[in-house]
Amino acid sequence: MPVVSARLVTDGESPRISVRVRTAVTAGLTVSIGNLAGAGRLTVRNSSWDCVQVSRATVACTGGRGSAVLDQSGAGGVVPLVVRITDAAGRTWTETVRPR
Repeated sequence: MPVVSARLVTDGESPRISVRVRTAVTAGLTVSIGNLAGAGRLTVRNSSWDCVQVSRATVACTGGRGSAVLDQSGAGGVVPLVVRITDAAGRTWTETVRPR
């Protein structure tokens, strides 16, 4: 089972957040990261995954264990993230994390 953590890198009106997924899997994961309730905007600053913007507040990434640094904006500060991980067999794990 993957372990998700979120760390607040910078606080303020446009927070920067590091999201990390720890797992034994080195490839074949899809990781969807979005602001809770679709609030504001979420964009990838840099990542060990291949990521695309799928909506204003959601990014989708592929790869294995890894991390992404994300910028949040337009939500009035830090909002929780919903992280959904799907493996190659179709198993899905969803976790809501609050960056700290």
